[in-house]
Amino acid sequence: MARLLGWGCLFLWICCGDHPAQATPVPTQDNALRVVLESARTPFSSRDQQGHPHGMAVEFWDTWSQRTGVPLHIATLPMYDALQALRQGGIDAVLEYAHAGQVPPGLQLGEPYATLAVSLFFSRKLAGIKSLEDLEGLRLGVVAASGEAEAVAERVPFGTVLVPYPTAEALVAAAILGEVHAFVAPAAVAAQYLARAAGLEEFPRLREPVLTLQVSALVRADAAAPRILATLQQGMDEEMFLERKAIELAWRGQALSPEVPWRMLGAATLVLLGIVVAVLCWNRQLQRRVRLATTELRTLNTALGDEVRTRRAAEDELARLNRLLEYRIVERTKALGDKAAQLQRANERLRRMDESKTAFLAAVSHELRTPLTSLRGFSKLIRKDFEKSVLPCLREDPAAQDRALRILQNLRIMDAEGDRLSRLINDYLDLSRIEAGRMTWRDVEIQPEDCVQHAVQAVAGQVAEKTHLDLHVETAPDLPPLYMDPDRLEQVLINLLSNALKFTPRGEVRLRTEAIPGGVRFTVQDTGPGIPEADWERIFEKFERLLHEDTLQTPDAVGAGLGLSICKQIVDHYGGSIRVEAGEARGSTFIVELPVLASLPEAHGEQATPLEEETA
Repeated sequence: MARLLGWGCLFLWICCGDHPAQATPVPTQDNALRVVLESARTPFSSRDQQGHPHGMAVEFWDTWSQRTGVPLHIATLPMYDALQALRQGGIDAVLEYAHAGQVPPGLQLGEPYATLAVSLFFSRKLAGIKSLEDLEGLRLGVVAASGEAEAVAERVPFGTVLVPYPTAEALVAAAILGEVHAFVAPAAVAAQYLARAAGLEEFPRLREPVLTLQVSALVRADAAAPRILATLQQGMDEEMFLERKAIELAWRGQALSPEVPWRMLGAATLVLLGIVVAVLCWNRQLQRRVRLATTELRTLNTALGDEVRTRRAAEDELARLNRLLEYRIVERTKALGDKAAQLQRANERLRRMDESKTAFLAAVSHELRTPLTSLRGFSKLIRKDFEKSVLPCLREDPAAQDRALRILQNLRIMDAEGDRLSRLINDYLDLSRIEAGRMTWRDVEIQPEDCVQHAVQAVAGQVAEKTHLDLHVETAPDLPPLYMDPDRLEQVLINLLSNALKFTPRGEVRLRTEAIPGGVRFTVQDTGPGIPEADWERIFEKFERLLHEDTLQTPDAVGAGLGLSICKQIVDHYGGSIRVEAGEARGSTFIVELPVLASLPEAHGEQATPLEEETA
């Protein structure tokens, strides 16, 4: 399995990896320093999808350039190519060169301005690896021409084979393929590429770093070296040191897996499409062979009928062909059976993977709720203290007051985004509980008009923000009572009203409640852009959102695609129905019907006693 993962990692690295150009960088200004950072060294330095350098080291040196006023032209190259370009005069300096005091021939090191910890990663199949001394007789991977490679070469025992690779990404891919038993690299860099290849468990690392290297600038040892090193040493004070720490914290605070890897998914899709095309071609060829064999059999049968008395040999040929056909049918039947078994096993694996994914997301959602609650609480406390203590002190300074108001607006945005994230987590947890049968249904006898009033109050703030939008509520008298969880009915109505308000920039939203034979009907109608009929069924599925140009016109029309799915689960639980129709003139109309009889305690049976709710 690890070898298959390795080959997949190498394939995706070839298709979608960071392969910087080998051309010598050219400055954009006459007085700009031409500098190079090591490529494929995420999160320190690499290239984005547009081919531009990015990473925490790129951001640090961009900040340094802005502070000192020294223009830089930053490019990324493999370390070996960077050193060659430096020796040949194609660039002025190599930045972020990690070393243990060794100076490459013909070059000169500047003063160190940071340190870098290097860790040892080894295959989990190896036992007893506690330091570099335990690698005797094993293959150890390093990045070619890097400082850690030079330092490790002096510390490993005799008999350890050092295997160089051009970049850290190629090094990790080779390790997963089994080309080396262990490798050395900065922990953040190796963990990034191991996480992309799902290899973190296959390659643990030692708890303590095996090397602590100095980070310096590297220049060509010539007459210009002192001037370039002095220029690069400008501004390396304590404030710049703190700036570097802040940049590192910001980058390392992100998830190991970056944004959704669309190019990797595209490459995998192309591979799967190729397999499907190959199967279709094979099936077409098989059908052609069957048709040819059938045609040949019919021809022989016709000839046998005409010459049955004079050509006895044709009977033998026909028998031979019959046996051949039976043999082929048996073979093909067996092959089809094998294919069916393979498909069944694949479906079972996909089902287990989906269950694992659902359990993982539910667990992560639970873990996020506690820190999210703390963040929201502290954000509100900061905003209140800011309004109470800071704003009154700035009344005499209009400029400072304007900046303070912008800060206050940002705090309010943080509150709103925290509330939105909290609703998203709660929606997913509710949906997970309903699907798993662990939702608590606190069913009591309720009046529908009370739930309608609470739902309208809940979206009042959203209505106030829409200056060109009106909300009309029509509730028929003498509505029959329902026996159900009032919170769940309010949740359904709030979701439908919130969607209608969100997708309707102007016009009106109407909530109508009326009695129908045997139940109660709730209708939410808006004058928004509407929903295509082809999407009426799809929108009630999980994570489904409409992305058509004619149905997403408002900038706040965002969400996770869980609201309508939760509504359908709740309505289905109580034996009701939910559907969408086109509006009278334009827009959409959502109709929820809940039966009165099915909502009685006797009709629910076991539902009358709520299940024990899982601990949040």
